[in-house]
Amino acid sequence: MRYSALLCPTLLLAALSLPGHATETQQWRIETSNANLFVSAHSPECKASVIVGSDGTILRSGDAGQTWQPAEGGDAITFSAILADAARQQFIAVGSNGSILRASDCGAHWQAIESPVDQNLRSVKVVDTQQGILVGVGAQGAIVRSSDGGAHWQTIRTNSPAYIGHLLQHSRSKVLIAGGEKGLLLRSSDTGSHWKTLAGTPKTADLTQLLELRNGVLLAAFSNGQVLRSTDAGKRWQSTHVPGSARTPIINGIAQADNGRIAAVTQDGRVLLSSDTGLSWQYINTGTNAFLMGIQALPDGEFIAVGAKGAILRSSENGLLWTLQPSGTQQDLESIARLPGGELIAPGVGGVIARSVDEGRSWQLVRNGQSKYTHAIAGAPDRGILVAAGVNGHLARSSDDGRSWSPVPTPEDVYFFSALYHPASGSFLAAGSFSHIMRSTDGGKTWQDKRVAGDATLDQLILLTSGRILALSTDAGILYSDDGGASWQASDADKDIIWLSLAEDPKSRILVAAGRDNTLARSADDGKTWEKLPDSLGAGIVRVRNIAGVFLASGNEGSILRSTDTGRSFEKIMLPVFTTLIDFSQIPEVSGGMLAVGSKGKILRSTDKGLSWTNIESGSTNLLRVMVAEPASKTLLVAGRGGALLQSADQGLSWQRASSTSETRISGVWRNPASGAILFWGDRILRVTHAGTP
Repeated sequence: MRYSALLCPTLLLAALSLPGHATETQQWRIETSNANLFVSAHSPECKASVIVGSDGTILRSGDAGQTWQPAEGGDAITFSAILADAARQQFIAVGSNGSILRASDCGAHWQAIESPVDQNLRSVKVVDTQQGILVGVGAQGAIVRSSDGGAHWQTIRTNSPAYIGHLLQHSRSKVLIAGGEKGLLLRSSDTGSHWKTLAGTPKTADLTQLLELRNGVLLAAFSNGQVLRSTDAGKRWQSTHVPGSARTPIINGIAQADNGRIAAVTQDGRVLLSSDTGLSWQYINTGTNAFLMGIQALPDGEFIAVGAKGAILRSSENGLLWTLQPSGTQQDLESIARLPGGELIAPGVGGVIARSVDEGRSWQLVRNGQSKYTHAIAGAPDRGILVAAGVNGHLARSSDDGRSWSPVPTPEDVYFFSALYHPASGSFLAAGSFSHIMRSTDGGKTWQDKRVAGDATLDQLILLTSGRILALSTDAGILYSDDGGASWQASDADKDIIWLSLAEDPKSRILVAAGRDNTLARSADDGKTWEKLPDSLGAGIVRVRNIAGVFLASGNEGSILRSTDTGRSFEKIMLPVFTTLIDFSQIPEVSGGMLAVGSKGKILRSTDKGLSWTNIESGSTNLLRVMVAEPASKTLLVAGRGGALLQSADQGLSWQRASSTSETRISGVWRNPASGAILFWGDRILRVTHAGTP
């Protein structure tokens, strides 16, 4: 799961100025707690360990992996590899779009290095410590080389455009071996300046692993299950005996123990074992079919393997028997490494990190993982507690203003769509499929589950000015609760309508709800009774908002409906562009100022309370879904799909990206009035604050 997004525990400091306007440069710190973690490197000289992953994630530990802190200097990068350069007490990481980052202070601060390529880089090695020569390889035959410790890089040309995913240096001869797709194997005897393509490899299979054994023999594993062996530093390669099978699982990791035994983990949970330096192999069933991703040899001659759904396996009897160890997580574990002090760490999907101090016999989670899509976040600003809810029973709690999250046990068949905090009762609520409403009265630590409306889906929870809670449903109408969600009653809203959105005018306390079949309804008694409004004005109404006393309803036909009489009547307003508007917001300090965002990257601006609109160039073609104002800097932020995160420092007149493009989908936003932190959520949970704030 190595995909890109905005950023993860790494900090992104994006200093942006808006061209053509004399606006103050804004700096943001963007953090996320749940990017995927892939690989690690460890430096005894620095007494530091670093893990990198998706979304520009760089985590650093100075206490043997007990705690991890985000390191400054990352960007929206999917990292693939990292190395520790002991001679220079530095770390170097490479990844997507040719990215090269360097930290010359033991991993504390990172600097982007100019790269000569824009192809994804997959592996990097120090090949001459004394001369400071480093080599990296990647997609489309990319090979880069540095002769000054990683400060500057040059492209090395080869005759192959094939993807190169693996790089190894033979310790005795210093020869380099690189390989990748379609059986490609390359060899260099001059620290990577020149390369020769090797013959005798399977042309229909991709290289998946390279390993040098203790006796100098080289092994190369391929996606067709074949393992090749070289005894002359990679000049010539011979086939080894791998048992024939209807299944030929891909080898994802390979390691050799001190006793000489070799174990390789595969995608179907089996292990290939060799006791004769790779000449012959036997399959060992581990008792699981989990996709195994990584393996580490132990000092006692045994092995630890990690993989999908939190699988951790420890061997006994020299690798012949394997036992599943409790990991404490269901998140996929991407790799495993041994720290200089003997500790084991296994990072993985959603930001999880498992750690063992007893050679893998027991494990503790030093960092929880959270990979499921988040549909809603609710916060108790006075208590510093937040709750996130989403797909497949995803419910998590944060007690540090969204910096980290801990999962909460819930029924896995519940698909949560909404969450809410009720200040009067101190209750958190999460609602979703099959009319489930989960309720917590102890700050989200424990939850009670109640089904309130048969099999209906509860799409939204809304807290009214009066303290009443409303729940919009698919086929149970609109429900209400006057006791903090402990009990629920049905309003008289049409139960045959799928209700999609609701807004309140805080001054008059009038409500307007939007539903399928072009339905608008109005309530003057906090949602207990409802009056349907004429449906002839618009088509496909999906969203209703109240901005400064004006009700705005949006649909899919390039127009909006507008009401200035508390929802009694609406007029159709044609838009300057054809778009479906998703969200509306007031422009601070602009009389009658409103913004609207929607499909195809459209941002519309009004200064007459929504009577007329102007199209503002956003620089994005992605669906824009949410807006928020940051009052300290008077900056407006807009986010949506495709990693779109835009900012305006001139009241919405012009826009610029506040982060690099990524694949993250953002669907919601909440600002903590106590801390000022802004949380965006969707594929990731992003915490946005001003640089320099806690």
